[in-house]
Amino acid sequence: YSSPALMLSATLALCKCMCISKTFCEKHLPLLFSVLAKAPNDDQDLRANVVIALGDLAFRFPNEVEPYTPRIYACLRDKSTRVRNHTMMVLTHLI
Repeated sequence: YSSPALMLSATLALCKCMCISKTFCEKHLPLLFSVLAKAPNDDQDLRANVVIALGDLAFRFPNEVEPYTPRIYACLRDKSTRVRNHTMMVLTHLI
């Protein structure tokens, strides 16, 4: 999207819907991880919020998120300190 605010809002809405339904979550997890992978380097808010949402999804639907665990751990190597901190906090809470 051309608007960072629109992208952030749409992604958060997607994550909230994914927390409600297991089938919706399974269907849209690849989309969420592609958003995370393709997020611009300067958009640390989007990446940090996706990491937090992934923690919520991993708590709610652990079997669906488990195949994507290496991608979540990869966020520990993000360029942004904020994203790395959020990832560490999310993983700590899940353990």
